[in-house]
Amino acid sequence: MTLKISIHNAANHNSHNIPIRKLMREDLRRRTWMITLSCLVNFMASLVAFMFMISTTATPLAQIRMEAAVDQGPDVVAGMTASNFMYYFSTIHLNLQMLILAVAALITAVCGFQYLYSRRMTDFYHSTPASRQRLFAALWINGFLIWFLPALLGQVSVGVLALYYIGRPAFWGGVTLLLAKELGLFVLCFLILYNACLVSVMISGNAKNAVVNLFVYGFGFLAIYITGSAYMSCYLDTFYLPDKWLNSPPVFALSPLATPIFLCISFFARTSETLPAEDVATAASQWPSLLILSAAVMAINFGLSLTLHKRRPSELAERGVENKFFRIPLNFVTSTFCGLWLSLLFVLISGHRSLGWALFGIVFGCVLAFACMNILHHTSFKALFSHKLQLAVTLIFTCTVLFVFHYDVLGYDTYLPEKDSVTELSFYNNFFCGEGFGLQENADGFYSKYDYTEIPESMIFTDPEQNYHLLETLVDTNNYHPEDAGRSYLLEMKIKTSHGSYHRNYTVRTEGSSMEALQPFLETDAFLEYFHPAACGVMKPPAHIDIKTVGNETISLTDSERIELLCQAYEEDFRTHFRPDVAITYSNTNRLFSMNYAYPRKSTDASNSYYHLGMDTPVWYEHTLSLLQEWYPGYTWSQEDMDITAISVDIKDRTGTLPSLQKLLGTATIETTDQISGKPESAVIDKTQENGSWTRLINDPEEIAALKPYLYIGHYNSSEFISIGKAEILLHEYSSKDSEQDSKHRLSINCYMRRGEIPEGFAESLTFDSH
Repeated sequence: MTLKISIHNAANHNSHNIPIRKLMREDLRRRTWMITLSCLVNFMASLVAFMFMISTTATPLAQIRMEAAVDQGPDVVAGMTASNFMYYFSTIHLNLQMLILAVAALITAVCGFQYLYSRRMTDFYHSTPASRQRLFAALWINGFLIWFLPALLGQVSVGVLALYYIGRPAFWGGVTLLLAKELGLFVLCFLILYNACLVSVMISGNAKNAVVNLFVYGFGFLAIYITGSAYMSCYLDTFYLPDKWLNSPPVFALSPLATPIFLCISFFARTSETLPAEDVATAASQWPSLLILSAAVMAINFGLSLTLHKRRPSELAERGVENKFFRIPLNFVTSTFCGLWLSLLFVLISGHRSLGWALFGIVFGCVLAFACMNILHHTSFKALFSHKLQLAVTLIFTCTVLFVFHYDVLGYDTYLPEKDSVTELSFYNNFFCGEGFGLQENADGFYSKYDYTEIPESMIFTDPEQNYHLLETLVDTNNYHPEDAGRSYLLEMKIKTSHGSYHRNYTVRTEGSSMEALQPFLETDAFLEYFHPAACGVMKPPAHIDIKTVGNETISLTDSERIELLCQAYEEDFRTHFRPDVAITYSNTNRLFSMNYAYPRKSTDASNSYYHLGMDTPVWYEHTLSLLQEWYPGYTWSQEDMDITAISVDIKDRTGTLPSLQKLLGTATIETTDQISGKPESAVIDKTQENGSWTRLINDPEEIAALKPYLYIGHYNSSEFISIGKAEILLHEYSSKDSEQDSKHRLSINCYMRRGEIPEGFAESLTFDSH
């Protein structure tokens, strides 16, 4: 023992006799193939790729543009060339270099320290008169230089070529600065990946373990984030992220293998001239903190790899992962991740939140992943069922995570902030968007559309009592009650409190307490102007109005006085007849005819020079209809003027009982009972009956005349209407031409009735046909 200590001390004492440059030189002799490969790959990805880009972009269209630029002077040509080069460097060149450095980091880390995988080589290297720190530094620097010097040479060469092709010194600055910034980005990304690879190399005794552990370690935080988000969206009806999470650098960039990806995305957003201004502003605000985070990740992994190298025992070579400090967390994270995702897969395939299948997925995934990691880390198949206690703890933890989400143990879906802390809220839903939302006039008189996500900011509600009542109702509604009826819609809401703001999603049903609580908000002027600005006088009168008649003819209204009168009439009808349930079930599909407001847009295409906003016109818009009837009396504008020749009744039903039909039509107030079973007759359903329809062809003129006051022709999405089939109509403008037999002059249009307003005997006259 004394001899070993003296030898070890002697080795440490003599370590200063071997300069680090000699260690580097000796190491480079066995890495000749790596140097050659690095030079070749960088040459292909830099010079060859750049020249290939120049030769393949000389398309006829590019030649035409360049010839047009030549006529405008050499400065224009140089500016266009510089712009094309900068686009190439920030896209294709950036992607190629990132791919190369990722592979180079893995190769230089695994192959550069390959002596650690052999006991003989490990003993030989450790017996050299050099400290482990100096030995690590020599190999680390070599690995970096093997990639960096060819990459630097390639970056400089493509820069020189780019400046040569541009030709004008005034445009050299932008290209040079971009390439310099990219080189700095490449160095940072390489060092992040390189040090992360080294951490995985130091904790394992073979390359196979190193690669597997690298992916587990490198994507750990990202996997946790994605898994949590997936379970929240699957198991929780109300899913939200606080604004401070959305507007800050991503926390999951702490995963070393994911950090370079976010760095490149942010870098591209800051250098791209084609992205929206808000994206560039967001990227610019995140860039400094993202750089600090990336540098911290790099430094932590460098220090960790150096520490592990100093303390690494020689006996670890040719083994798996013996260090419990690393093996247990790696097994735990991998098994938990596999169990949760396999459980989620079974839940999604089964189509419902089946707890049994979810537990089966967890057990199967955890056991399988844990067994595979044991075999890998111990490099022995006998380790298949080892560490049973760790497996039990992993299973208990994973099942606990499932139960927390499945039963909402934390009360996530029912969370409400303090009443006094809620200051304002706004909401958004695709179904709440009428025509014209997001359309704004520019200074040049043209119109353009902005992102719909900005719209709720202009529709903020601050009444504390009303706001809190809505939140209470929506939280209760998300716990589904069978008595709630109507169609369901997702309401995206932004809630601002005295201590911050956050987004949540709620479920709104067209019939029930949620709709009653939401109704006061939908009746405000702020919502109306957001929902349909063109119909509320918020926007200027259109340049012209295109009216498509029932007979599919187009009338172009260009008279400014008539346009203004028609807009005023439509605004009066809209404000008078608008109802909140119309907002929920809104659809811009045509009723009897379509009316499109045309607003000018800046476009070089003459056929696409206007935004056309469809103005929905139901039968009760009397002011609008009266003007059209006065100006264009030869066309059909009202369904009262229609010559209905036949009605094909076709009402879908799955039961085939008269009480169920009456309930569907809204005429049954009580349920009759079956005399034999004593059960409600509507509940006595033939289980073998899958589909059916109540049908009848009505072509008697007197019966049609009696039904006409109850009919609504066109398309009505509101839940108060029920589709009864098709109405065949002879167009009024063609009826005088004796063309009743001409199919072009006859239309088959959807026909509706209002629930509860059904003529007596209508339901009893129908026949049920099973399919």
